[in-house]
Amino acid sequence: MGRVKLNITGLTYSHSQTEAYALILAEEDSDRRLPIIIGKSEAQAIAIYLEHLESPRPLTHDLIKVITETLQGEVIEVDITKLVAGVFYAEICLVKDTHVFKIDARVSDAVAVALRFDAPIYCAEEVMQMASFIMEEHAQEMQDGENDEPTSSDTKSFSDYTQKQLEMMMNEAVKEENYERAARLKKEIEKRQESND
Repeated sequence: MGRVKLNITGLTYSHSQTEAYALILAEEDSDRRLPIIIGKSEAQAIAIYLEHLESPRPLTHDLIKVITETLQGEVIEVDITKLVAGVFYAEICLVKDTHVFKIDARVSDAVAVALRFDAPIYCAEEVMQMASFIMEEHAQEMQDGENDEPTSSDTKSFSDYTQKQLEMMMNEAVKEENYERAARLKKEIEKRQESND
């Protein structure tokens, strides 16, 4: 039935499940979106990479990249292959020399690895037909940036701090593996830097 290329468009807290996040993947050149519920640690691994944050120690997916490259392999793509009883299945396509290996993986881990290798993410059309939705125009506007702003409580409290204090707070949040807070602090720092330019 074919497959489509996907890009990451969002990562949001899931209000329906505790300690879970919704990873939103968008079909290239289309309004179709594929939401996938993932765990907190996988969400943090994806968020830390998307926000260009530095972890004090290598995360699991960073370690996978180092090991793969040390063994002279390369991840060339990730495929979301099927959806069975509400569970998504994925494969990481790895090449070493002339050999191609397809490694079974959770979608959240496969996406985190794909990001680190700058590898494309594909999804079977059958899975898209079963689980995707069409992004409405209003929701599209929110997805494209309105929800990325810090919350009002963050904005109020962040305004009380100097640039240096914010940077220290961001580094502390990363050390504590509170990547959501670190990302909000980073956005506030970048916002201030843009207004100073």
